Amino acid sequence: MTERFNSTAASGESPPFSPTGETILQLKAEDPRAKVAIKARVDLAADWETVAILDRALPDNRFARLPKFPHLKLEIIRNVDGKLVSVRDDS
Repeated sequence: MTERFNSTAASGESPPFSPTGETILQLKAEDPRAKVAIKARVDLAADWETVAILDRALPDNRFARLPKFPHLKLEIIRNVDGKLVSVRDDS
């Protein structure tokens, strides 16, 4: 597994990454209400759009399975400052 994002901040985002195929992402968060948006775009000129949300409070939303997107990034929607939030993928 590859760690794509790791932070203890209340806000922030990962650098963009380009999966080689379908991607499965998993959220790990100390804050029980932490949320991370998964954003995608089809090329460098396109706007970033939210395609899924990882949500610590909802067990079914701690994972996301995505088709191949050329560009992905992760953005904290909610996290308590000082609490660890991380996202890993299956690559």
